[in-house]
Amino acid sequence: ASLLVVDHPVGTDVYTSMTNYLNKGYTGQIYTTSTGTLLAPISAVNEKGENVLSTILLQDGNFTPGVNGNDSPAWDNIVQNQLTLNLGDLSQADQIKLVMTAMADWGPAETYYDWLSKFEIAAANGIITENTPMVPNPTLEVLTADGIWIEAPQDRQIPLPSDYTARTFVVDLTGLFPKDVTEYVVRFTNFWNVTYDYVGIDTTFQQDITITSLKPSLAMFSQLWETSSESTGAFTRYGNVTELMQETDDMFVIGRQGDRVNLQFYLGDLLAPAEEMERDYFFVVACWFKDPPEEWGYGFTFTVDPLPFMDMSGFPYSNAESYPYDEAHLAYLNEYNMRIFL
Repeated sequence: ASLLVVDHPVGTDVYTSMTNYLNKGYTGQIYTTSTGTLLAPISAVNEKGENVLSTILLQDGNFTPGVNGNDSPAWDNIVQNQLTLNLGDLSQADQIKLVMTAMADWGPAETYYDWLSKFEIAAANGIITENTPMVPNPTLEVLTADGIWIEAPQDRQIPLPSDYTARTFVVDLTGLFPKDVTEYVVRFTNFWNVTYDYVGIDTTFQQDITITSLKPSLAMFSQLWETSSESTGAFTRYGNVTELMQETDDMFVIGRQGDRVNLQFYLGDLLAPAEEMERDYFFVVACWFKDPPEEWGYGFTFTVDPLPFMDMSGFPYSNAESYPYDEAHLAYLNEYNMRIFL
């Protein structure tokens, strides 16, 4: 975990790009936007062709209606969630950044298992083509002057918003539109039901900012309430876990339901913001969670093992991959993970 201290010019706001599992290099970028009134899209249409412009003009907790790909008829007949925005003529814009407030509504877990069953039946019948994903990745596309949708490069693809709690983040569209377009039209496509509360357009230059990353000065692990969870395995012992929170190194604080980590960050060495600068704070964490089977825990039992790791290709991973059981990681497992539940 870390605390990002961001100093930025007065008259600007700062947002992150959130997490993008498609491209780790695009994760956690911080963008400046104007504190003034942002531009509004000219039109906004969902996958049903419905006009949802009025819904996204204000950040008011009123979200666009959407669909969930889980409800599609078959693996080869997927109805995906879409939002198509006409941003107008932005040919004179210095940069193009969307400020978006959105969240993902997964829906009930049962629909996910029904979807997986459809996919698995098709696979058993030999009609699934090679490398066909169970769940298509989210995509960002822009419209050419000839009316052709072109997908943004992999390193510019969109994040999937957080679930059930809306977050505001920035999507950087600068440089993605062809030079000859006069209307800047973008389309977001998601398998999951992504619903949007607000979309604004910022066209100002990215400002110079100063970012200071602070590691926890103290991290204490404790129990907040007792749990009747059936989760099993070797969980982290309570007490001081400051060492484990310093780096992204696959050495986790492993908790059951009811556990908590209290973090402290020492700010005493920070200088005051420079003249004409103001300060914001971002909390950043590298983490993983498991749900029980029949909820969202597809592919594993409700156990600590197998442990996830940063370089895995996916989860659950095959026998060709493994958590790094080298000397350092074995020492961590033996020293910290002393609470055994069978």
